[in-house]
Amino acid sequence: MTRLSRFPFLSIGKFFSFSGGAKEKNKRKNTKKKTKRKKTRNTIHKTKRKNLSRKKDTRKRIIGKKRSINKRTRARTVKKIPKIYTKNKKQCNCDQSRSYQGNEPSPKGLGFCAHCTPLNVTMKGSDGNLWENQKYSKGKKWVKVRVDMN
Repeated sequence: MTRLSRFPFLSIGKFFSFSGGAKEKNKRKNTKKKTKRKKTRNTIHKTKRKNLSRKKDTRKRIIGKKRSINKRTRARTVKKIPKIYTKNKKQCNCDQSRSYQGNEPSPKGLGFCAHCTPLNVTMKGSDGNLWENQKYSKGKKWVKVRVDMN
């Protein structure tokens, strides 16, 4: 009794990959891979190189070293240091890192920095007005209290 299948293409396993079953084994066995040995760059270079005398050979090596050193020094970049212009600035008496210009209207212009003087001190500025030293989040600051008309 032969049974007829509704899907005849499923019975053929070799031609369709989706039919399932074991993978077909490779018929080619015992094939050896032939590897060809290549010459490295160094061996080729050694065979092609001329037979130089010892004096010439050392001279070439020394010149080669000098060139490489020169290339290295030429390629190096020098870090630029920013210029500090201290033409119009005066240094503070209490701290050498801080400086001020002499043309401020506050007492700072007279040489009394806000960070040097104590808090809540009132002084007359270079403009003739009264200034008070007050504290802020970043530090101390001169604040104008009264305007004197001179």
